[in-house]
Amino acid sequence: EDRYDEEYDERDLYWIDYVSEGEKIQEPPVPYVNGYDFLGWYTDSKCTNKWDFSADKLNTASLKLYAKWNEIK
Repeated sequence: EDRYDEEYDERDLYWIDYVSEGEKIQEPPVPYVNGYDFLGWYTDSKCTNKWDFSADKLNTASLKLYAKWNEIK
């Protein structure tokens, strides 16, 4: 069985896990950055395509998710 990696970018911090293609992935712990609200995980660095952990499945050999942040004013 092939195993694939998923990677999470929390501002240069990474969470790497290994799952099989076609599996749903588990949501990692909510990251914290002082002065910012965490808005979710996205598949692109501009944070326009939100990953849905309850529905989306891994379908590539590698997946990198980006944390979206909103500065608290």
